[in-house]
Amino acid sequence: MLDDLEALRSKLTELNARVRNLREENQQLRVQLSSAQTELESARGRVSVAVSRVDELLARLPAVEPAAAAGSAINVGPLGGVAQ
Repeated sequence: MLDDLEALRSKLTELNARVRNLREENQQLRVQLSSAQTELESARGRVSVAVSRVDELLARLPAVEPAAAAGSAINVGPLGGVAQ
């Protein structure tokens, strides 16, 4: 009977240690998640600013007539060089 109680006590001690470790790991993961979410929000903001800048630059480009654009096209060869 005492051996059974001792085995149970040992298992409960081990279980308690595992629960403690999992709680600590969970807390660390929550901190990492929060940091990753903050970084993601920052990246989204930078992308939004970059998209706005590209849109502004595109709006500044002069309009090109379709016929004029076809005559001034540069042909690129299969190896990346300009074809004649």
